[in-house]
Amino acid sequence: MSARMDNLPAPPFPQRVGDRLIGQLLRRAWGSSYTASEIIDPMLSVIELLVASRVRAQQERLDLMDRLDHRIARSVDYIETHYGDALTIAELAGIACLSPGHFSRTFKAAMGVPVWAYVTCRRCERAKEMLLTTSVSIAEIAYRCGFANQGHLTRCFKEAFGVTPAAARNGLHCT
Repeated sequence: MSARMDNLPAPPFPQRVGDRLIGQLLRRAWGSSYTASEIIDPMLSVIELLVASRVRAQQERLDLMDRLDHRIARSVDYIETHYGDALTIAELAGIACLSPGHFSRTFKAAMGVPVWAYVTCRRCERAKEMLLTTSVSIAEIAYRCGFANQGHLTRCFKEAFGVTPAAARNGLHCT
């Protein structure tokens, strides 16, 4: 993806990842000689990370929406809730009450990236979250996130994060 995509709001730290971390901490602590503070402090850190991540993501989203033309903001909201659908420029332009050409130009001016780059970025972010928090197959994740097939997801994901979806699921770092 474009370097300009770094300006988009970060997704919140997934709740299920936090739940997993707390579960792992509890399992390790059970029957061990850890003190209460050695058990509770890491859990509080995970909870703090979850809350801070959600607050930050929500604030970034609100800040972005404040800066956007209300018509583009409507289309961004629609993309966020319908990323798994087969979206079209005509459909998004209709939501923004603009012609397709004017919508594309206005969207790029407001967001710094073309419509499809934004849609693909959001789909990749959702796919990454699902890879890290579910055991759903990569092919099913591709379908749910609006990609044509698993190969399409793999190409876009590797371009966005530098690793394949399978590698991300197996714990390799996504940038």
